[in-house]
Amino acid sequence: VVMSSGTTGKPKGILLTRAGIEASTDLLIEVFKLRPDETYGNLSPVHTMGGLRSFMLAMRYGRDVQFFEGSDKRNLDFAMQVLQSGVAVVLSGASFVRLLDVSKSWLADTPTRLRAIMSCGSLSDDLASRSVRDAYGIEVVNAYGQTETAGIVMCEPLGSYRLNRMAPVLPGVGQEFRPVGEGVFELGIVYAHAFHGYVEDA
Repeated sequence: VVMSSGTTGKPKGILLTRAGIEASTDLLIEVFKLRPDETYGNLSPVHTMGGLRSFMLAMRYGRDVQFFEGSDKRNLDFAMQVLQSGVAVVLSGASFVRLLDVSKSWLADTPTRLRAIMSCGSLSDDLASRSVRDAYGIEVVNAYGQTETAGIVMCEPLGSYRLNRMAPVLPGVGQEFRPVGEGVFELGIVYAHAFHGYVEDA
C-alpha cells in the first residue's frame, strides 16, 4: 500500500502489486536505456511510489540507487550535490528541473555525469526543461500515470511538445478517448498492471 497525496481529492491508500511495480521498473530501464555500469539517483521520499520504484529498480536490475537526503530543501547546495554525485539518471519531480533552471548561472559549468531526469512535470515545465537541456546537456523526460497505475504509462522528452498531441504510449499500454459529453472526451488508459483499488474500497 502506498499513499497518494490526494492532488485532486483527499489522501488515500492505494493497493499496488509487485508485478505492477516490476513492470514499471522494466519501463524505466527501457525509456532511459539504463546501462549496468551506471548508478541511479532518487529524489523522492522513500515511502512514495518513486521510492518503491527505486528499490525495485535496485533489486530487479541489480544496480545501485542512491537516495539523496535534503531534497525538501531544494537549494543550490542540494542541486550541486546531485550534479556532482556521479549518478547518470535521477527520478525526480518537476521541482528539481526548475531548481536547475533558476540555478544555471551558477551551475551550468559544473561537470556532471547526469544525462537524464524523470520529471513527472507538466506542459508548464516545458520552458524550464528546454533551458536545462541547453545549459547542462541533460535530457528531461516527462512521465504520466505515477501512482494509481502502479507505473509509468506514457513518457516523452520534454521540449518536444506540439499542440493537440498526446505523448506516445509505452509498450503494453493502450489509450483511448471516451466520450463523456457533447464534444468532451476523457483519456482512458488500458494497462495490465493497473492498481487494485483504494484501501477499504478495493
